[in-house]
Amino acid sequence: MRKNNIRTRRTGSRQFSPADIRTHLIFALMWATYGDAGNEYVYPTFGVPPAAFYRRVLEIIATGQADPHLDPETLRRLERACVRHTEP
Repeated sequence: MRKNNIRTRRTGSRQFSPADIRTHLIFALMWATYGDAGNEYVYPTFGVPPAAFYRRVLEIIATGQADPHLDPETLRRLERACVRHTEP
């Protein structure tokens, strides 16, 4: 079983591997300024629909698993972009 599919018992949050964190954040940051332009690449790259991908990125940010070297403003900008992608 892949590590990123395991939820911790205490918090219920997923523990992502460092490689998964890096690829999710790089992809999301790369496409954040283009709105929905990158959505067509989410499923082929990550195997999930765009809304599920952006919920994963939000979870990475919310649980403090994001790279500590990312500045807070970049994380806030990314979080806003992800929220836009998960709203109905």
